[in-house]
Amino acid sequence: MVTRISMDPAKIDENLAFFKSDILPRIKANAGFQAVRNMIDRKAGHGLVGTVWANQDAMKAAAAEAQSRRQEGIARGVSFGDVSYREILFADMR
Repeated sequence: MVTRISMDPAKIDENLAFFKSDILPRIKANAGFQAVRNMIDRKAGHGLVGTVWANQDAMKAAAAEAQSRRQEGIARGVSFGDVSYREILFADMR
């Protein structure tokens, strides 16, 4: 699951700290969680949050739970764009 985000570049460090301390533990607590990547362009304030789930049911449940967190992000100046659902075809786990 990949979600597009954007924010004021001046808020990136503050919002990343909040993500790590408050949001990430809640994401990891969902059944079927496997990985997360938070990628941001520090100059533009645009980014992607990608999560990997054990199966489609876990991903759907996590997507529903993510909706309940959106207001927290919006209150912090984060804008949420498109969400896309993808299938991982290859993973190199070294």
